[in-house]
Amino acid sequence: MKKKLVIIIASIVLSIICILVIDNTYSKRVAKNYFDKVGDIITVEKNQGLVLNQEAIKTKDNVFIFGSSELSGGGHPFHPSEFFNNKKYGFQVNLVGRGYCQSIIHTLNFGALGSQLKDQKVVFIISPQWFAPAGLTSADFIMNFSELQFYKFMSNNKIPKNVKENVANRINQLTGNDKELNPIKKYCSLYNNNSIFAKTELAVLKPYYAAEEYKLSLKDKVVSSKVLLSNEKDKDAELAVKNSTNIDWQNEKNKAEQYAKDKANNNDFMIENSYYDKYIKDKVNGCKGNYYSGASYLKSPEYEDLRLLLEVCKGLEIKPLFVSVPVHGKWYDYAGFDKQDRLQYYSNIKELINSYKYELADLSQYEYEDYFLKDVMHLGWKGWVYVDEAIYKYYYSNK
Repeated sequence: MKKKLVIIIASIVLSIICILVIDNTYSKRVAKNYFDKVGDIITVEKNQGLVLNQEAIKTKDNVFIFGSSELSGGGHPFHPSEFFNNKKYGFQVNLVGRGYCQSIIHTLNFGALGSQLKDQKVVFIISPQWFAPAGLTSADFIMNFSELQFYKFMSNNKIPKNVKENVANRINQLTGNDKELNPIKKYCSLYNNNSIFAKTELAVLKPYYAAEEYKLSLKDKVVSSKVLLSNEKDKDAELAVKNSTNIDWQNEKNKAEQYAKDKANNNDFMIENSYYDKYIKDKVNGCKGNYYSGASYLKSPEYEDLRLLLEVCKGLEIKPLFVSVPVHGKWYDYAGFDKQDRLQYYSNIKELINSYKYELADLSQYEYEDYFLKDVMHLGWKGWVYVDEAIYKYYYSNK
């Protein structure tokens, strides 16, 4: 019996040693193989992991751009990944997000990275479409939810307890009936239950949750290492000489307009030809006056989700630049979306961001600017130049 016990203990110790060796090996591998141009890549490992973002922070000259589906709209010279390519203006942009990565998703990412973001330049792009009455759906939340970031968020002692309680409550709602996330729901329920029984049960389960966090952290390092290796061809890209002269932003906007003209010339809305042909052309007449009839961006759970993100920024002393993107004014008018409603939406966003005294690039005045959006919701050629300008000025402010 004693011999069996010794064997069991030895096996456990050996397993722990092996895990620690693997962890250390991949930590070093990621640190050694990391390179700046990973910032241009939109990958789930940045959206739902931590280690790639942590390595980017170490470089000191990365500007994080957190957003949703507009980030994937590259392939032209005015998208940040192209406009600031190879640090030609002195810094690397780092894209984090994809479709339906909205406020609550990025709240977890901010809180998980924690104080590492305190002195980091961070840009957060806000889309009007997030603020539909239903807000983020459970399915879209689950698609982008990170268990690792959740555990790191909840263990961050610098985040106020009331903020954690509100985040836990929101996540409990959004995880719905997904059985795979039952441990997360359990954590959220117990955290927000002040009874002695709940506190005891959560304390008993803490080792389990700690083990899950460690396992997910190790997995993050392994898969992130593979991302670096699969994109290794970009590692030795020649960095451009920093352009220290002032950028002629009006000239850049003119260039974007000229570039866009043959990309969006088959419709009266200046919407990208391929998008118009696929999604609008066959139903355009039926959309007139009623496609958005009754739609509103004035009441949505997204407002509270954004407020939670602002509270996390406040608690962790993160000072982002927020970018408020407009709708496509001409299309929204045509399709029957009430103009006063969306003007009030812009005002709501401005008031909320200003109440926390954060910097806001309010682009709502460009609703009717041709080529500002490339379709009915995503930033386009000229719109990105306005965002690039805001990013550039934000990066070099207080430098």
